[in-house]
Amino acid sequence: LFYMTSLQMLFTFILAGFTLEIPSNNISYIYIILVGVLGLSAHFSMAKALTYGDSTFIAAFDYTRLPLAAFAGYLFYQEMLDIWVFIGGLIVLFGNYLNISDMRKSKKAKPSS
Repeated sequence: LFYMTSLQMLFTFILAGFTLEIPSNNISYIYIILVGVLGLSAHFSMAKALTYGDSTFIAAFDYTRLPLAAFAGYLFYQEMLDIWVFIGGLIVLFGNYLNISDMRKSKKAKPSS
């Protein structure tokens, strides 16, 4: 977790370069801190989930955030959704369904010891 967030911070500063603008009002600092805390807690939660559960099952839920992010972009930022967004979302959801159903079938087929 430490290395992942450290590398992300390093790459952010490199990519921001000389175009970084310092916020002029105090509410922006609150939003920046909130985004940082929520992002770090998301990474921490994902790392904890991977220690307790099967990575195939957890990754399926991780990929579900892509269609949800597209919907949030439409809802909050008025981003237009085209047919390719829906096709991509359906591919992600169908792939998740196949992985989870295959995992359930393999657990049923294994004899319990």
